[in-house]
Amino acid sequence: MNTQSRPNSVAIGIDVGGSSKGFHAVALQGNVVLEARCFRGSEREHVIGDLVRWCVDQKAQAVAVDAPCGWSMDGGSRPCERALQRMGISSFYTPTKAKAEGRAFYDWVRNGEALFHALQPHFPLYTGGGAVEPGRRFCFETFPHAITWQRRGGNASARDKKAQRKELLELNLGKEEVAKLKGIDFIDAALCAQLAADVVAGAHIHALGDVQSGFLLVPELEVQGAGR
Repeated sequence: MNTQSRPNSVAIGIDVGGSSKGFHAVALQGNVVLEARCFRGSEREHVIGDLVRWCVDQKAQAVAVDAPCGWSMDGGSRPCERALQRMGISSFYTPTKAKAEGRAFYDWVRNGEALFHALQPHFPLYTGGGAVEPGRRFCFETFPHAITWQRRGGNASARDKKAQRKELLELNLGKEEVAKLKGIDFIDAALCAQLAADVVAGAHIHALGDVQSGFLLVPELEVQGAGR
């Protein structure tokens, strides 16, 4: 999508990690990185409260989160994850909430769950239905690897993820703005924020999944060599 068609509303992307990693957030307005900030601490409720207040203070319209917005309903992969696989995109398998109970590996998924819950009063979760009503605030789940895959015409490598994702951002934001993003977590958050801005602008997207286990939004597959 041509970046000049993005609105001037603020869009936020959030990369969710476990307790030690925390939450990396990037606020974009047009092609400008307004702020890149890490929220981390020993008390999850307090950290998430600060993060949500920051999103509100930024006057964001859309918040894109790199974490599952729902658990598996039947013990298998979620419908959105199966849809990604059909598109050739490898993804994380989200278990049932009961299966994840007591397992430290899933702390980041629980952090994502808590974040989505806290965002709801201010940024209701996307529940399908195509385009978002103009001016309405919302949040949604997305996945940086899937964004990269789609933006690069089906060519994304986990091994080269930092270089590939940084290159995508530089194409749209410019090297000076991307230089504000220190590390892969902020780069991933910025990719999510870009997609949020595109959704606000009315870009065509794929909404994968269902209401019960959550939708995951990704951009359309771009043809390599075509104008952006």
